[in-house]
Amino acid sequence: MADITKAITIHLNSITAIDDLVNKRITPDTKPQNSEFPAISIFAASGDSVQDLDGGSGIANDTIQIDCWSESRTEANDLAELIRAELVGFRGTMGGIFVEGVTITSKVDDTEDPVEGSNNYVYKRIFDYDFWYSEATANK
Repeated sequence: MADITKAITIHLNSITAIDDLVNKRITPDTKPQNSEFPAISIFAASGDSVQDLDGGSGIANDTIQIDCWSESRTEANDLAELIRAELVGFRGTMGGIFVEGVTITSKVDDTEDPVEGSNNYVYKRIFDYDFWYSEATANK
């Protein structure tokens, strides 16, 4: 089974402008507590294998949530924009998986309250992307 979140992580780590900001701080699911900023977390929110009359078509569609975390709203938004510019319309190989296409389905801004004893808010820009990609099937 193709691991699209791992492929996205490999791809984003290879983009100099993104890696210069996050220095490989791209994690699955959520940002670890007490980690440095800015950071990215990648979460597979939902997914499905496209079926045809012969079974699996070899195409999968996953909704991937990518959160950009920072102690600055501007930095979180700028990082999210770098990722958006890289992913939307992408077609090609990403971490060993052929990606047919990528679109945005939603965008949300969020703020986390400071931890006790701090005045530092954490800002998040969240994009949901639909990734269409090739996957192996038993019959094709």
